Amino acid sequence: MRTLIATKPFTYATRRLKAGDGFIVRSDKDSRVLVALGKAKAGVVKREMDGEDADLRSMRAEYERVLGKKPYHGWSSDQLLEKIVATQAGE
Repeated sequence: MRTLIATKPFTYATRRLKAGDGFIVRSDKDSRVLVALGKAKAGVVKREMDGEDADLRSMRAEYERVLGKKPYHGWSSDQLLEKIVATQAGE
């Protein structure tokens, strides 16, 4: 399976893609067709590590320290902060 980058907006595998979004194709045939139609180009999706990721990691660590259990993986840093504050206010 190959990683492609969308060059224009379209839907692939029930996912709505914008230009510049990276995605993994299901088969080599799909990748050849999408590239031939000009909807995607071959590429490597770069995962950017920014302050948001670091903030989320630190909030998860704080949640685990305060509550003694791991947080739900779908919570944002704002939701984690609310739960930490609520727990500390209840003590």
